[in-house]
Amino acid sequence: MAQLRQDYESFKNLDTKVLVVGPENTKAFQEYWTKENLPFVGLPDPEHTFSGL
Repeated sequence: MAQLRQDYESFKNLDTKVLVVGPENTKAFQEYWTKENLPFVGLPDPEHTFSGL
């Protein structure tokens, strides 16, 4: 996540959206995003149902 945070402005300048999918539950994901103040979107997927775009 630290690398994504560092490179976020570069992605933004390219008009690219960053979406992170993680295995944590919603509460844990929200707490982590708040604590780390991450500027991109995070999607909790504790059941591993996301199969890509």
